[in-house]
Amino acid sequence: MQPPADWKSFLNVCETLKNAGITPITIGAANKWTSAAWFDYLNLRINGLDYHQRLLQGEIPFTDKGVRDVFEKWKLLLDKGYFTTRYNGWDWQQAMPFMYHKMAGMTLIGNFFAGGLPPLLKEDFRFFPFPQINPAIPAYEEAPMDLLMVPNYTKMNKTVEHYLLSIAGLDFQKRYNDVSSMISPNKQVQSKDDYFIQQGQKVLNNAAGLSQFFDRDTNEKMGSAGTVIFTEFMDSKNVDATLSALENARQAYLL
Repeated sequence: MQPPADWKSFLNVCETLKNAGITPITIGAANKWTSAAWFDYLNLRINGLDYHQRLLQGEIPFTDKGVRDVFEKWKLLLDKGYFTTRYNGWDWQQAMPFMYHKMAGMTLIGNFFAGGLPPLLKEDFRFFPFPQINPAIPAYEEAPMDLLMVPNYTKMNKTVEHYLLSIAGLDFQKRYNDVSSMISPNKQVQSKDDYFIQQGQKVLNNAAGLSQFFDRDTNEKMGSAGTVIFTEFMDSKNVDATLSALENARQAYLL
């Protein structure tokens, strides 16, 4: 079975897995943010990066047709039973054993997933980018960055400055990302020959643009409300109620 490059082939893979007794997609949404990843990628693939960013800044209502298209696509996957159930009680790590034991076929997760893979299973897994949906929309990707910061009330001195320069250096970045299986934001870092790092870096380098993540591309209150609403949608599958809840949150937190 070839990795799906577009929406039609993605649905075909899901149906093939389901018919074989394998749940197509595992997800652990106890912490809510994993459901936001599905919204982000569907929106990026259907409506594009500019639309996505303006939506998350409150410039476009969540009742817009473009957002409805996102949830209709998502609802199709839910209606067909392509996700694992009881995901509300699991975090992302607890959802992974479904793939380890060949009870689920895919998951939508960041590179850090590979850092936690049991060594004996690492060669059993491979990566593919989120499938194309609208051929007119180029491939935008999610690339949230973790930052180490010194608070502005801290008195800067040579020790603090030396520490910041050290963790920003190529040697630290290489060692840290090799252990975590994360991708360094510094393109000059030569990471180890790790499949997931190499493939992830290739996808990011070829991306038409990058977004951070739902709760990082909007404000804190909208981020907290939205991730809860997305997870509730996976239970209710009610598009109208979800759009209304998101629009109420937009008006409360973004206007």
